[in-house]
Amino acid sequence: SFAAVAADTSLAKPFRDLALVRQTSAEYDTLKPQVVVERLRPLAVPGGPWLGSAGEMVGVAYIRLNQRAQAGTLFGQIARDTTVPETIRQRAVQMAGALGVDATPNATPTEVSK
Repeated sequence: SFAAVAADTSLAKPFRDLALVRQTSAEYDTLKPQVVVERLRPLAVPGGPWLGSAGEMVGVAYIRLNQRAQAGTLFGQIARDTTVPETIRQRAVQMAGALGVDATPNATPTEVSK
């Protein structure tokens, strides 16, 4: 199972991280949002290999927790990280914009004026 691989410290960290992302994705609809944040926030960091995949799940969990500012900031980081796949970045631009953050490629990481 993904959980067993994620917990197996004899495996290299990239494999454990992949298993944790896949486990969380498979269980997402049944997990409490705080569990998603606790599991994946350490992987959802700018420049990290899991920012796109883990970041999207953490961002939606933040929305479910009514932490819209954190969600907007995270989606902005995803949108501006050129190492994240384009399709994920496009979704992140839309999500950030809906949350009041201008995440277009040349934008500075500030909120949009209202």
